[in-house]
Amino acid sequence: MKRTRIISLLLTLALTAALLVTPAAAAGAAPRLTVSSQEAQNSQTVGFTGLPADCQSLQVTLHLSDETATYLFTPDTALGRPGIHTTAKQDGGAVTIYVTAKSGVLTENGSLTLGELSAGDKTFTVDSASDLKLLDEASAEETYPTVEEGEESIVGPGVTSSWAIDVSKVSGGQLTVSASRAGKGETISVTAKADSGYVLDKVEVTSAAGSTITLKDKGNGQFTFTMPASKVTVSAVFAAQDSAVPFADVSPSAWYYQAVEYVYGAGLMSGVDGASFAPNVTTTRGMLMTILARMDGVDTTGSDPWYAKGMEWAVAQGVSDGTNPQGTITREQLAAMLYRYSGSPAVDSGALNFTDADKVSAWASDAVKWAVAGGVISGKGNNMLDPQGNATRAEVAQMLYNFSKIG
Repeated sequence: MKRTRIISLLLTLALTAALLVTPAAAAGAAPRLTVSSQEAQNSQTVGFTGLPADCQSLQVTLHLSDETATYLFTPDTALGRPGIHTTAKQDGGAVTIYVTAKSGVLTENGSLTLGELSAGDKTFTVDSASDLKLLDEASAEETYPTVEEGEESIVGPGVTSSWAIDVSKVSGGQLTVSASRAGKGETISVTAKADSGYVLDKVEVTSAAGSTITLKDKGNGQFTFTMPASKVTVSAVFAAQDSAVPFADVSPSAWYYQAVEYVYGAGLMSGVDGASFAPNVTTTRGMLMTILARMDGVDTTGSDPWYAKGMEWAVAQGVSDGTNPQGTITREQLAAMLYRYSGSPAVDSGALNFTDADKVSAWASDAVKWAVAGGVISGKGNNMLDPQGNATRAEVAQMLYNFSKIG
């Protein structure tokens, strides 16, 4: 009788332990859905934390707020390694994702980024996840009818949210970026270098939803952008070089292209090293004196220093006092030299219609008014004239080109 009681007690304890351990393990290790934003966005990155370390296959249905949208699922780059198959299908506002590894496991630390859902120009939220099915290496299946949502990020212990930066294939040049993945808010550098015989036409960064990301042009094929909370694609177009402008850093689509074509063809300005025009480099007073002397038919070759003949001509013609030839020239100084070159014609006494008109020096007022009225100089955006700003080679070329048209 005692033996029967002992056996009965042991069975009871074993059953109790089984009932306690299984739910506790499941509860303690329950997967949690993670999304990139709780706010409605046109793209959302989804994933899980709390997955078992031996997870080899995953299936889950995500319920999205907009049932009319067409959703595109882009797997995370980490799932692009050989042996992993990823697919998705949509049924209204439900998208079911399947991930299977032929060998090995999907995650070693329990955190897994599945990828990005995008809906074009529509916005949506990931409301919930259901019917999560996990298969381990022994083909044992575990099912979670509902899944709790975790924190607003795709993170696991020591892992930071990041999205892929894809670089499109290009011809006629090289396109590189400073990182293959980045988190939201990080600054990414882009370098676009044209091959011989080509010039850079444009660089573009687009999100997974197709929206254009703002680029900052740093000059000489260098750009930066701020990473959004989605995968991006960086692309570039290199155009065959026009023989009339043999400079790799002057794109046919650049606002100053025709101006560079004019000054180069007229022999007024050349490249800084034969292959580059350096449009964003500032110009010196001596260089402008030399250019105007050339416009007046003066042979400036053989000067020592190079600006000597141009400076002598400028002083003799009253175009400049010849001082500080190696100093950079400002936009108002450039206008003044062209004004004097034209004989200092009479100008309208009206006020300049620019926000920073008060920055124009008194001695340059007539020259700037004349240049604005004749279309020789224009604003730089936000109704700013920037008279005190240093003139770049592109700006000099453009003003010379504009001046040539008023003759």
